[in-house]
Amino acid sequence: MFYEIGELFEDAAISQSQRSISSLVKLKAQTANVKVAAGIQPVKLEAVSPGRTIVVRPGERVPLDGKLASETATVDMSALTGESVPNDLNVNDEILSGAINLFNAIEVLVTKPYEDSTVARILDMVENASSKKTPTEKFIKRFAKVYTPLVVLAAIILAIVPPLFFNEPLVTWVNRALVFLVISCPCALVISVPLSFFGGIGAASKQGILVKGSNFLEVLHRLDTVVFDKTGTLTVGHFSIDQITPAPEFTRDDLLTYAAIVEQHSTHPVAQSIVAAYHGDLQQYPVTNVAEKPGFGITATVNHQNVTVGNAKALKQVGIKLKNDQQVTTVFVAIDGQYAGSISVTDQPKPDSKQAISQLKQHGIKRTVMLTGDNHQIAAQIGKQLGIDEVQAELLPGDKVKVVDSLIQDAHQNKHCVGFVGDGINDSPVLARADVASPWVALALTPQSKLLTSSS
Repeated sequence: MFYEIGELFEDAAISQSQRSISSLVKLKAQTANVKVAAGIQPVKLEAVSPGRTIVVRPGERVPLDGKLASETATVDMSALTGESVPNDLNVNDEILSGAINLFNAIEVLVTKPYEDSTVARILDMVENASSKKTPTEKFIKRFAKVYTPLVVLAAIILAIVPPLFFNEPLVTWVNRALVFLVISCPCALVISVPLSFFGGIGAASKQGILVKGSNFLEVLHRLDTVVFDKTGTLTVGHFSIDQITPAPEFTRDDLLTYAAIVEQHSTHPVAQSIVAAYHGDLQQYPVTNVAEKPGFGITATVNHQNVTVGNAKALKQVGIKLKNDQQVTTVFVAIDGQYAGSISVTDQPKPDSKQAISQLKQHGIKRTVMLTGDNHQIAAQIGKQLGIDEVQAELLPGDKVKVVDSLIQDAHQNKHCVGFVGDGINDSPVLARADVASPWVALALTPQSKLLTSSS
């Protein structure tokens, strides 16, 4: 009975963590806007069959996997891939559920039923990742199941045998049997183990750390590899200007001014970072003929000059061919058909990320790995800045799981464990797969603190 009471408290603490974790990944839409003869009709996701066309308005999440039926689209895939730069798609390109449509309303041809969609698979992996008991708890439970009946049986024998066969006083030996039963009962042992984990889980929850299973507390002492997501975990998750490179005929101020004047009319995250970097009054410049083309850039007339701000494809349309267009976070500027320069935009590391990684290594972490959906060049740069031992980029959620599985196999051979730190739905499968994990961006260690983490 005491053991069951102890387990009841522990299960209550774990259930609370599970509910809190599940609420973090409830990103699926409830209905899809299906095109019908009469217009658009909201339909439950489970009832939308492949082959139907759905409409996704600006700011909405794509509810089902499919192919883009519109000419172009720009979507935010950071919730799925962790990639900080929005993706530009063309007609017939694959578009995954969970992505956010940034601009104009688009049409998507559904290719998979809801149960096979990306978001449904991720939610299923998280919700079915069961918690486990620790080896200590398993041993104590097995021990109690054998020990307790033996003790009770011995007490019964002690109470009955002397009076029955040796003519001893019944009351005396019943009293001695009860004393023996109280002294030998393992209630203190069997209740202390689950209650100690309950206390640990409860203390962690007060610090905002949710623990899904007590076994994740016990494995921390074997942790020697920590894997990180990049965007929003090690980095701030939004853009800032990294470098301004004007052409010989222009100055840095000229380039930034023209870019900001035009980009103020765009809602693209990269455009907003350029506007934020300009500290002057943009309203003093007359701007006309503003035209934005998703996947290319934006054009406008400023002081009777035609200004184009965008990627290499946008400049190619005005007759400028660029040799190096590999850096996806570089914005190019052309004025009246003349190349004016480029502005590199990047997602900066958090101020305390480098310190946190350094302190992890001081706590005995031998290997740090960064996994991201972002491109190799950006990932390598961030990894070098923070002192990450290994960087793997351009990964989808399924790819991250494979990498972590490989790391887990290597670690388990040496009787060690792998931890994962990440945020967003794209990290959910890895959070569920890792030995121990933290689905938050706040992994902060002070010189006085111990490593605190939780598992999805």
